[in-house]
Amino acid sequence: MIAISRSTWASLFLSFQFLSTGVFQDTTRAQPRTETAMLEDLVNITFSNDQRVFAVMAALNASGFDYEKSGKMMSPERQSLREQIQDTDASLIHRLKTYYSSHRRYADEIRESADYLSLALHLSDVPTLTFPENTENLPSNILRLRGFSDLVREFYQKAGIDTLWATYRDNCLLEIARYRPILKQLIYQTLRYFRVGPRRVLDRTIIFIPDLLNAQNTLNARNMDRIYYILVGPSADPTENYISLQHEYLHVLIDPLVEKFIARLGKDVELLRLANNQPRLNPEYRNQLQLIVAESMIESLLLKIHPNQDVRQSTVDFFRQGLVALPSFYRQLSEYESSQLLSFPAYAELLFQDLAQKDLEKDLADIITVEKQLADADRTRQEALQRNNRKIERENRLNALLTEAGQLLSEKNWDAAGSCLKKLLQEDPKNGNAHFYLAQIAAQKQDSQGAFDFYRKASVSEAPVWVRAWSIVRMGRILASQGSFIEALKHFQDVLDLKGDLKGAKEQATESAKELGSKL
Repeated sequence: MIAISRSTWASLFLSFQFLSTGVFQDTTRAQPRTETAMLEDLVNITFSNDQRVFAVMAALNASGFDYEKSGKMMSPERQSLREQIQDTDASLIHRLKTYYSSHRRYADEIRESADYLSLALHLSDVPTLTFPENTENLPSNILRLRGFSDLVREFYQKAGIDTLWATYRDNCLLEIARYRPILKQLIYQTLRYFRVGPRRVLDRTIIFIPDLLNAQNTLNARNMDRIYYILVGPSADPTENYISLQHEYLHVLIDPLVEKFIARLGKDVELLRLANNQPRLNPEYRNQLQLIVAESMIESLLLKIHPNQDVRQSTVDFFRQGLVALPSFYRQLSEYESSQLLSFPAYAELLFQDLAQKDLEKDLADIITVEKQLADADRTRQEALQRNNRKIERENRLNALLTEAGQLLSEKNWDAAGSCLKKLLQEDPKNGNAHFYLAQIAAQKQDSQGAFDFYRKASVSEAPVWVRAWSIVRMGRILASQGSFIEALKHFQDVLDLKGDLKGAKEQATESAKELGSKL
């Protein structure tokens, strides 16, 4: 294959804008390049009320499927279903529960339900709900649930699922209506980034299925023979699934490009080896070069389309999960953004050209460096958080001692209050509030010198300004009582120079100064 330079590509762009093995219908002639086109004009999508999914999930709920372990409320549809099926044949319910418990594969029930959804998509239509006869190409996660189809068929008949479906179907239609504007928005956002107009990939279909008997905000996706199934659980806010839905839409656009250019990478043993050796490898990626490349490209696109994400942390996370082509794609997307010439589908060949020549060891070294930097930064944050928590705990402890001392003072329990304050000063020797209280205790015990010393310490502390002001006033009054009139006046003047809410200390200083002036 002859390498093509970026300048050559820029000129070729004038003659073609979309490069892919997929079959496309360009809708830009029929629709202006505005965001007013019908959703079906933007993507080959079918909205389905799939009764097979409803039947399997209803049977799964009867089997003991529970995801509200943290106290979350059930969805209204699920609550209603449970009430409606509670009188179903007890022996059948027992067999369903036995099957579900004996075939558990995952600790996470939501993850467990994903395999049952895959089963539902492979069953025949209701009411037969039969398992495929040809099992040669079926994945193991579906084969292991083969016996559940017989139970679902029996449950469908005995629980009257066909009758219950009518109400559920109406709720599905409402859910579809809620998702339409979200899907339209994310498609336009993606097409703007790709620099292409509305167009449909005719050899690929999205089938959107509400799955209102599943967990809140779940999204399950399946790709079967170029049909992309998207099953969404109930949601108070469908926009929470925005990025997950955009991920699946990107598959429709990216998969044809990957299929076209993947041959350039050959078997790429090094890329697969690096992916397989990652510590948090997603099992789905093991030895799956095409999937690794597609997911790497899609996740790099999402990091670009949604730039507010923590790119460094996300890059490390994706790389360690096996998406080792992501750093290369992400770097090249920066060049794509700055070029403003090529559409993304036309630019894609350059991405694969760079990927085939990229230095995997350098990317791995960069990831290790960033990982260490992030770990150091996280450790620094944790240490700062611990210091702050210790500071807060200390302040709370000191405030509790001060509050206790204040209560004891109000009860005129001088000795107990003094012991409490001395305990406080052992931990915080410069606590102005404690010195202020100890000064009051000394004054009550007629120890004017002790009171003066404590007030002096409070006056030069970091206590609130009103505490310092009253300490200076009382020092002045003690000095005046001892005949040190000039020194006392100086203290009263110092109070008058203070700013802020002194809680009556300034007025007391003014009055005391007048009283003292009459004696001079």
